[in-house]
Amino acid sequence: MKAAGRRSVWRPLLAITVVLAAGGGALGVMLQRGAPTRVLTRPGIGSAPTSTQGGERTFVTRDSANLSARQLVMRSRGSVVIVHGLGEGDSLFARWNEALAASTQMNVIGLSLRGNGRSRGTEARDDPPEAHTLDLAAAVQELKRRQPSGPVLFAVAYGGVGIAALYERVRVARQLPAVDGIMVFDVAPTANARVPNGRPVTLYPRRLASLDVLAAAGVTWFGALEVATQSGDGRELATRWTHGRWHLASPALAPLLAAQGTSRTPLLVLSTTERPATTAATAPTAEMEWVRLANSADPTTPLARAAVMRWSAAYAADAFEPIPPRPMQTLDVLGRR
Repeated sequence: MKAAGRRSVWRPLLAITVVLAAGGGALGVMLQRGAPTRVLTRPGIGSAPTSTQGGERTFVTRDSANLSARQLVMRSRGSVVIVHGLGEGDSLFARWNEALAASTQMNVIGLSLRGNGRSRGTEARDDPPEAHTLDLAAAVQELKRRQPSGPVLFAVAYGGVGIAALYERVRVARQLPAVDGIMVFDVAPTANARVPNGRPVTLYPRRLASLDVLAAAGVTWFGALEVATQSGDGRELATRWTHGRWHLASPALAPLLAAQGTSRTPLLVLSTTERPATTAATAPTAEMEWVRLANSADPTTPLARAAVMRWSAAYAADAFEPIPPRPMQTLDVLGRR
């Protein structure tokens, strides 16, 4: 009887041990990076500038991350800053510069965020997501310092929606400078959208999918594991994206709509789809306009340019400078008062 009792106790324990070992092994396999997917380059959004107008500009941050930019200067005190997503860069959206300059009649700055495109990061090359919003805030502050009466607008490219949403969400709490308006171009990019300047991004889809499942279940312990890397350039180290940082580049509009509902920053969304179903968090506001275009929301297309011209007309009129523009600014040291 005693032997039978011992067997009845050990069998469940053995079964539990086997299940835990199998589960641990399965989790270990899931969190292995797996066969990587290399995102390849092919012609697509703004792969090269359409003219030689404009010039280069560099923003130097407090921690010495040099942010590279392309700019077009108009007779205006206002500026439009193109906000891209992680793994992208200003080269990808170079075609947009002239289109936005023509539509808004304002200066246009295609800025590469740190560690992306031609911009250098810090030595760690693993900056927190907030680093990008703080860089944008410093650039906006510098633009407003140089032209106090000039409006500053964001032109948000597809993958930059998450960064713009984070900017609006933390702006009040962190006392970041407000932008005067945000334009979102809901354009699904081609495969080269994560290949700035010919440097491919290697994505580990099995780990990304596994971490998605764990995050949905509230397990965030493994969130620091990298899900993608981008090779370095010369002496630079590779850029590594963790689970949270990669999803910061999500094109989902709901977080931005929710943030705008609180911040009330004027918002224009150009998309080929209907506005998503309204929830309490994304209820429309008087400052938000959603324009559905039939074929493309790319700002270089005639219908998109007309929508931008109409929406930005008040900013353009307010910022118009009748005298010729000043010499083109090429270097800004951020963080000054």
